[in-house]
Amino acid sequence: MSRAVITASDVHSVYEVPLDFAGQGVDEIILRLLKLDAKPRDLSRWTSMLERMQNPEDEVNIALVGKYVEYEDSYKSLKEALLHGALAHRLKVNVHWIESEQLTWPDCARELDKYDGILVPGGFGKRAWRA
Repeated sequence: MSRAVITASDVHSVYEVPLDFAGQGVDEIILRLLKLDAKPRDLSRWTSMLERMQNPEDEVNIALVGKYVEYEDSYKSLKEALLHGALAHRLKVNVHWIESEQLTWPDCARELDKYDGILVPGGFGKRAWRA
């Protein structure tokens, strides 16, 4: 089964892994082992997305204000959503993690004014924000 040996190389972004594996024919190996036929692969849209990620035309700074920012994985899906939204516009997104309990009125207005956008995730419990 030496034909099914692949290398999981270090890559700059997890989004580069599919191209790395395609270059090694991982998809072809899996299809062969499962005895499946498929159309030829077309990674042009994926390659285009990576090109936008690696060559942004501008940057945007977003403040993510939450109570769990010390655990960035708590907001992983939001961070990825911001990344993908930025990619659609050829932007690099810089997420600035701000602990919500460190902000007080009216100083917070001055602190948050320097960002292009502010994202305040919903919360729960007695420490959650209320509309």
